[in-house]
Amino acid sequence: MIDVNTELRRFAGRLAIGMMVIYLMIVCMVDVAGLWSGRGLALLLPLPVFVPSTVLAVRLHLTTDPDRSRILWRWAFGLGVLGTVMWVGVLVALNR
Repeated sequence: MIDVNTELRRFAGRLAIGMMVIYLMIVCMVDVAGLWSGRGLALLLPLPVFVPSTVLAVRLHLTTDPDRSRILWRWAFGLGVLGTVMWVGVLVALNR
């Protein structure tokens, strides 16, 4: 039988991974010359937040313990949202 709470938590983990993928696509689309000039290096600031978010999301998908998944989904999704807010802020700051 499928547990709805577990599936919703795993969906939150998938969203966290999706936020990381979107971030990586934006970083890849930035001009390489802009990265080396120092102006685009600010786009790498959210990376230390996204890496733990992705690791926790993967752990969330691998666990079957409901208590462990209850903790992991909050951290994975929260760090994913924080990383997204950071890269949006960096993009707004770079365009000013």
